[in-house]
Amino acid sequence: DGSVRLFARIVNKAEWDYLSSFPVFSEVKREDNIVRHVIRLGQIGQDATEIPLAPVKAWPKDLQKFSDLFPPQYILADSFYDAISDAGVWQTVADKDLIRADIIISEKQRIEVFLPDEPLADGEHRTTEPVGTSDVVFMRKDTVGIMERIRGSRTRARLFWMFLTNYLLAHDAEGLGIRESACECGDTHRYYQARWLVPIAKNIWVPLGSNKRDRATAQSLANLLRDSDALPIPDNDAVNGLLEAIRISRFDLTRESMYSDDETREVVDNKLMSIMAVVQDDPDRLDVVPKFLEQLKEDEHLPEYLAERAKQRQTVHQNQQLGNLVESLVKQNLEVDGFKVEKTHVGADLIVRDKSDRNNNDMTEDDVTELKLSKGNRSWLVEVKSTRDNDARMTPAQARNAVEQGDRFLLCVVPVVSEDEPDLEYVRANMRFVEDIGNRVDSLCDDLDDFEQRRDDIVANYVDGFRLVFRSGTTRIRVDKSVWEDEGFCLSELRARLK
Repeated sequence: DGSVRLFARIVNKAEWDYLSSFPVFSEVKREDNIVRHVIRLGQIGQDATEIPLAPVKAWPKDLQKFSDLFPPQYILADSFYDAISDAGVWQTVADKDLIRADIIISEKQRIEVFLPDEPLADGEHRTTEPVGTSDVVFMRKDTVGIMERIRGSRTRARLFWMFLTNYLLAHDAEGLGIRESACECGDTHRYYQARWLVPIAKNIWVPLGSNKRDRATAQSLANLLRDSDALPIPDNDAVNGLLEAIRISRFDLTRESMYSDDETREVVDNKLMSIMAVVQDDPDRLDVVPKFLEQLKEDEHLPEYLAERAKQRQTVHQNQQLGNLVESLVKQNLEVDGFKVEKTHVGADLIVRDKSDRNNNDMTEDDVTELKLSKGNRSWLVEVKSTRDNDARMTPAQARNAVEQGDRFLLCVVPVVSEDEPDLEYVRANMRFVEDIGNRVDSLCDDLDDFEQRRDDIVANYVDGFRLVFRSGTTRIRVDKSVWEDEGFCLSELRARLK
């Protein structure tokens, strides 16, 4: 009581000389007891590391929760704050270098550790001149300093990480700045202004349990932080800069933090590799992933929708593969029968010519067709459709082309009943050609034009085996199975019909 009361009287009267070697005290809790340690203020020749901190109650509010990181024997007891509760007074005492009112210190000194450029070549490395640095009080003090306190306690080590990411980075924003300085070795090296980074990167301070410790790595930090309030790790430039300075990948740290067992981590790694394989050389495509995952949290039906979409895409892909195969087999069969077959543009799949006709040039580059056949001086456009259903679908472009080409347009349908891939003989036996498509879909094309002008009012019509179909924003003309079964003709009749 005498120490507290006399200290308060001296400070209030600003009689600073009386505080030279003045005995104050700290309080350390040990089990159920409080042990007081005497601290003498302002001793001549006192090491700067021995200057005590102001009472915790005098600290900034956002720093007080981290007080357990600092050695309690170097923190004035709260009794002194109870006697003097004016923050301005405590700052004045600090200005006299009697106590510390801030845990961040700035000073000039010669740097010996150049984190950004390590490892350096063998030899002595030190800046030729003192440079500006920032540090944290008691960060390097042996036996009772911050690093010693956290390496023996997982609770304090977690608190220390939150102190780094939630407080220190904000209050020493320039600490992660990289500077350059001449070195005694004759070269120039880079260094961080924050000296407090060195023990974090170099010391063995992360407790693993069972009296084991490790340096700060993605795995050791993840083991420390997992299932704690320190997660998720803030995602900002400052924290990213800290991780970069101590050479820890944010990705690796997040991955290790989320999944503790090797089996789960392997599953996740495989899924991530699948994502990276899809992205390949376009990493910007990853931008949609966080947004998508947020939507996944909010919409419980989204996985079902995606599964259905994936199924539809797979079906489309399989249909495309089947269509390409069937088209190729139709082309081969026509060529075996003596027709010359060419691939063209969109609107029909084949242009078929008699091989004896070498000079037929009636198709121009503007034609929207894909396969072409001809006999004598005439040519026909063939649209090939394979189907496992009771109908085949024509696109609007194909239908309009059929109308425009008139009797030059043929529809070739290959129904595929088995799940097995068709071969050349199967296609030859089952392919059927249908004539006069243009006349039969003419009215549907009129409906299609009408639909495009007033999409909300159009009603799909049915014309002799042909129907205009609208589904999921896509327009198709459906050709019923009866058209090719009742009216279609096989390859052996093709020459006789093309007159």
